[in-house]
Amino acid sequence: LNMRLGPHLYSNLPEPAEALHNRLPPQWEIRAALFSLLEEKGKLKQDASADNSLQNKQGRPEAASKIWNKFPFLTPMLRDTLIDFADPGDALALLADLEEASGDIFVYTHPVQPTAGSATRLPRLAAWPLPPHLSRQAEERSYPCALEALEAEFTNPLFSLMQQEKVKESSQALKRDRQRTLRAMCKIEEEEKRLQDFARLKETALLIQANLYALDKNARIPVAEILSPTGEMQKITLDPLKSIAENMEYMFEKAAKAARGFTHLERRRAELEKTLQLLENENPAMHPDEKSGSLLTGRNAISGTGRNKAEKSSQSRQVAHFRSPSGLLLLRGKNAQGNRETLKMAAPCDLWLHAEGGPSAHLIIRLPHAAHAVPEADLEMAARLVAEKSWQRENHQASIICAQARHVHPVKGGPPGSVTVDRIWRTIVVSLEQA
Repeated sequence: LNMRLGPHLYSNLPEPAEALHNRLPPQWEIRAALFSLLEEKGKLKQDASADNSLQNKQGRPEAASKIWNKFPFLTPMLRDTLIDFADPGDALALLADLEEASGDIFVYTHPVQPTAGSATRLPRLAAWPLPPHLSRQAEERSYPCALEALEAEFTNPLFSLMQQEKVKESSQALKRDRQRTLRAMCKIEEEEKRLQDFARLKETALLIQANLYALDKNARIPVAEILSPTGEMQKITLDPLKSIAENMEYMFEKAAKAARGFTHLERRRAELEKTLQLLENENPAMHPDEKSGSLLTGRNAISGTGRNKAEKSSQSRQVAHFRSPSGLLLLRGKNAQGNRETLKMAAPCDLWLHAEGGPSAHLIIRLPHAAHAVPEADLEMAARLVAEKSWQRENHQASIICAQARHVHPVKGGPPGSVTVDRIWRTIVVSLEQA
C-alpha cells in the first residue's frame, strides 16, 4: 500500500520483501525545509499579523500563504499548531507522530450544554493536542485510538442529532398533513355552496310545475315568463337545448342530488374536523421513528419491504392522497403520469383498483402486510374514488376491478398508465348516488 501511487495487489513475492520495499518511492524529504521554516516562525508570525489588506480566497494574508505553499499537505490548523511550539524540535516530533499514527486522539467538548430545542453540538476531534487559542477553552480528553474516542464521545451526540432530525421530519410531515386537511375543508365549503345552488333549483322547478298547464311543455326557449305566487311575472332562465318539461326534470334531479350530497358532505366535514383535531394534538417527539406521523402519511416500519423509499416517492404532485375509514393510505393518480407513479409506489401485497371496461384513474390501497384484511368500507370508499374519475362517473353505479399489485404490469413501450392485469381478485359494484 503506497499513499502516493495507490494500493497494489501482489499474488506472490518473486523477490524478498526488503528488495520490494527498496524499490518503493522514498518518503518526502520535508523535515529539513520545515525545520528551517519553523526556526523563522517569528518572521512567519510577523507576516501573518502584517497588512491584512492583501488576503487570499481563504481570508489569510498573502505573505503567510506564499510561505506555506511549499507544504500544501499541511492543514491550516496543523500549521497554526506547529507555529505555536516554542521549540521546532517539538513540532517535528509531532509530525513524526502523525506520520506513524502513534499518537493519542484528543477530543474537545464545549462546556456550555445546548438548551432545549437548540441543535446538538458535536465534540471536536483532533489527532494532536490543540493550543489554547484553537481549543477555545474547551474541555480536553485523550484516547489511545479513534474508535474509542468515537464510542465514548460521539455516540450520545450522534443519536441525539438523529433524534432531532426524525422529530424535524415528523413535524414537517404533520405540517403538510394539516395544510392538506385545511385545503380539503376549504373544498368542502365550496362544494356546500354548489349544493345550495342545486337545492334552490327545487323552488324554480315547483314554480314551473305549477304553471306547466299554461305553457308549451315541449317548447325549447331560453327564458320563460311564469306567474309567481305573489302575482308578479317572473323570468326563469332555461337551457334552450332542452324542453320546458326537460328543464323541470333536470332541476328536480339536481335538487335531489343536492339533498343526498348534504348528508355525505356533513359526514366528510366531521371526519376532517376529527383529523385536524388529532393533528393539532399530535406530538412528533413522541414517535419520531414514523417519518410522517401516524395520521395521514405515516405507516409502521416493516423491515425488508423497502417501504421507506416508497414513502418518500408517495409525495408526488401527480398523486392524490386519501385516508380510508380504518386509516389505510389511498393513492390515486391525477393523470396518466400519476397513474404510472402509483404503480411504482405499490408493494406487491398492495391492492390496485381500476374501472371495468374503460379508462379511469388508478388507485392503490397501501397495506401494512400481505395478510392484512381490508374492511369492506375501505374497499367501497376506494372504489368510489376510482368511479369519480372514470368513464362511469355519470352512471347510477360503477363496476370497479381490484387486483393485487403483483399481478399488474405496465405495458412496455405503451403510453403512461397502460397496464396488463394477470389476475383479478374481485369486482366491486358501488352506487354513485352519494358520490
